[in-house]
Amino acid sequence: DTCAEGKCAGVSVECDDGNSCTLDSCDSAIGCVFANQDGAPCNDDRECTILDHCEAGECKGDDSDCGCTPDLAEDGARITSLQVGEGGHAGEALDLDDDPGTCAPPGNCTEGAHNALTIIAAFVNETLQAAVQDDEIILVLEIEHGDNGEAVVAVYTGAPDPEHAPCDPAAAPCAFLVDRSTLDPETCEAMAALPGKIENGKLTAGGPSSQLQFRVPLSADAVLDIALSHLRLEADATLEGGKVTALDGVLGGAVTKEALLVAVDNLPSEGMEIDPSLIRTVVTMLQPDIDTDGDGEKDALSIGLKVEAGDAVLTGAF
Repeated sequence: DTCAEGKCAGVSVECDDGNSCTLDSCDSAIGCVFANQDGAPCNDDRECTILDHCEAGECKGDDSDCGCTPDLAEDGARITSLQVGEGGHAGEALDLDDDPGTCAPPGNCTEGAHNALTIIAAFVNETLQAAVQDDEIILVLEIEHGDNGEAVVAVYTGAPDPEHAPCDPAAAPCAFLVDRSTLDPETCEAMAALPGKIENGKLTAGGPSSQLQFRVPLSADAVLDIALSHLRLEADATLEGGKVTALDGVLGGAVTKEALLVAVDNLPSEGMEIDPSLIRTVVTMLQPDIDTDGDGEKDALSIGLKVEAGDAVLTGAF
């Protein structure tokens, strides 16, 4: 406090640190005092935690049901178009076994491209694209890359970040959370992490150990749940300011025939335009074209997915 024009005046101090775990007060001798309120109930703003309480000035809860929290890169993309490719040809499928002498399906493939499940394109592409547009299927990519061209692309299922929704993707990159079920619980790293490179506007990435749970809608009430492995992505990449803002290419993968038949058997027996028994008959007739377990025997069916992706921001996990 000082005298000014015959009056004693001081500067008002607002003692509010915005922390619910401190008791805020003002001491005329030393100024603001923020005392920790250990043990007091609070809210850490995480839906998955319980028994939130103050500890050493911080709000903490039991996060045993939350799973790990990934350290996500700034560069992200959201797949905006998703279609099963027509046949095993360039632009519709990829060479998943690095052997240009093999391709699938027989009689409808060239240049080593594999897409044994192209047969499902005719009856899933319409519902597949509608599911992407209606946010029923959200696939997001995390793209880490440096000046030397090396890159790692992680593929996740995701959901809009409620703290940033609603979002107009035409106005700004939308924010998404990644699904913790697509993370390795031991390392908190993506189970579908594809090492690769970006050169001259081309992104290529892939890894035989990658895993992605993928849902293929067959009708309003029927979804085919399959686990894709041996993922590979090849796309034209648009970069702005050192970040990937758009992708246009093909995402390939494989599902074991045994697992696919189990998924078909789990379909509802009623309410589908196509009889599940007919689907099972078709799948049974298909010849595996990819060896996923390294025993020299082909045990899986390939799929090629034409994809387009736009700029996105990955903000956390759910």
